[in-house]
Amino acid sequence: MAQFDTLLQIMLFCFCFSMMTLILRPIWATMYLIWFRATFAVAAYLHISSLAGMPFFVPAYLALWIVIGIHYIVMQRAWPPALPIFSYYIVTIFMLISTLGFFIFSPSPPSNLIDTMTKHLLPIAVYFGISAGIRNATDLQRLATPLIWTLIAALLVGLIQSLTGYSYDYAHDLIVTGIRPVGTIIDANAYGIFLCLCAFTITPYAMMPGQKQMKLLLALFILAILLSKNRGSWIAAIIAVIIGVMVYSRHINLKRFFGMLLVVTLVGSPIVVQRFTALKEVDKFGQSQDTFSERINQSSKLLGQASLSPIVGYGAGSAEQPWGNDKLSRPPHDDYVRMVYEFGYPIAVLYIIFLFDQAIRATRLKRSQNWQYGFGALMAMVYVIVISFTQNLLFDTITYAIIMLILAITHRAIRISHVQQKNDRDSEYSTDDRPGNPSHGNFRTANRVIR
Repeated sequence: MAQFDTLLQIMLFCFCFSMMTLILRPIWATMYLIWFRATFAVAAYLHISSLAGMPFFVPAYLALWIVIGIHYIVMQRAWPPALPIFSYYIVTIFMLISTLGFFIFSPSPPSNLIDTMTKHLLPIAVYFGISAGIRNATDLQRLATPLIWTLIAALLVGLIQSLTGYSYDYAHDLIVTGIRPVGTIIDANAYGIFLCLCAFTITPYAMMPGQKQMKLLLALFILAILLSKNRGSWIAAIIAVIIGVMVYSRHINLKRFFGMLLVVTLVGSPIVVQRFTALKEVDKFGQSQDTFSERINQSSKLLGQASLSPIVGYGAGSAEQPWGNDKLSRPPHDDYVRMVYEFGYPIAVLYIIFLFDQAIRATRLKRSQNWQYGFGALMAMVYVIVISFTQNLLFDTITYAIIMLILAITHRAIRISHVQQKNDRDSEYSTDDRPGNPSHGNFRTANRVIR
């Protein structure tokens, strides 16, 4: 085991060193970190330390912030406008203050404080990194290549686990059969969420002409989602797809969509039926497969206690309490309840506003030639809103990094569309059509650089 820890630490050092070579390519640097975090998530679950006893991924997070900071300064990039995710900034700042207060008044190692604070800041780093690298429509399309390389490892490992029947149970530290696949994400629920978010991320690229690789990748993700046996993700994804298709119906080939839906239904029906009929069974460790009622009980208990401190909550990490059949300390499987309990009702409401605001923003591309990005983002945000009732996303580093990746792509697509529309209007109203005029003939709006 010690040799395995040492090997991972060497890989972490090589990762941080190689990250510094990507200062001029912020998209690749950001996707590199997402790949590293998703591929070696086992280091976090095994509590492997890095430099000076810090949690394993902290140096990697800091390396990304350094690379992005240097890039913005050296290349003189304009920082992303605060308005699109302003409420998320406020939520993050409050969580950081609460985390610091929880550390001051509750004895805990400094490494835990650093780990928690860097986790909260990582999604913003992802947002900044992707935003810095997308300056025109061509950059949006080129993002397809790093997406493939970033997401393929976790996907293939999960598919192999599904097909062989062997998977890693982190709760018991065993490689066993008969449990849900976890990919490289290690946790089965987080793996199902990761798959769905990745599928929504690549959907815009799969819908573009000539993107055969992305179409194949999307098909593999849909297959992996079915094989992940994650009931909550299935329900949330179905709701998200239905709403997305309804809003963007003018761009969707409904016959082709319903044909694909029929194929997915026929392939997935045996798996879905088996998964839902298993609710009355117990697993090989004697735990009930029906965890929903237990989650409701725990959430109700925490909401009752939250009424005693409704404004500021009880502090970061306080919602992790013993519950379930094994009585392990874990947070409630509900982001909204956890936000209320740890940070109070005002911050929870602000976070909900943030989610709905992003879903509404995604509809702004309905009449744009970049509509595919809005379609994928709308499905992703509806999925997040629904799945947050039964899972933890905000406090999971890798899943929320994917969410901010989606938002960065969408916000840049909106900005690019606005520039294109403005330039098109200017071109229409131009009356000087002389060959020497810059507006004559070659009006290249698609690749107009934005800041």
